[in-house]
Amino acid sequence: MGARPAAGEPDSKISVFRLDPDGSRAERVAATFGKASVNEIHVISGLEPGDRIIVSDTSKWSAYDELRIR
Repeated sequence: MGARPAAGEPDSKISVFRLDPDGSRAERVAATFGKASVNEIHVISGLEPGDRIIVSDTSKWSAYDELRIR
């Protein structure tokens, strides 16, 4: 289980932004989710244990595959 992204629906496949180790960049990756609660969601594929993702609404950056974090 991990923190549930804003667009993370149960039994869905969406793209999320995964942070690099130092948190200065985020790249778009496809992730598949399973069962969910209000705050958490089961990650089936696309992310590894310890990966950090942006869970807030990222729809205004939908045209980008990579973000620089300041």
